[in-house]
Amino acid sequence: PIQLRDGCFCNAGACQRALGLTDDQIQDNFLVAGHVCGDKKDVINGRVTGAIRASFGKDSIWEDVDALLSFLASKFTSVEI
Repeated sequence: PIQLRDGCFCNAGACQRALGLTDDQIQDNFLVAGHVCGDKKDVINGRVTGAIRASFGKDSIWEDVDALLSFLASKFTSVEI
């Protein structure tokens, strides 16, 4: 099995840095837009507020990897795997 998560994964500072958000943008996201961890506000003022992560576990198998790669290729690229 694969789990997909989105957001900042409980590390707002690393998320801010990875997304290139300024301190003012982070404050505006919270104070003006009301963005908090776990909400559904994925884009504010044209900028994403988090990332997507695929997690594999001890019961994951190679076919799970193939399924994820096929999904990503079919939805987000013009290349077939």
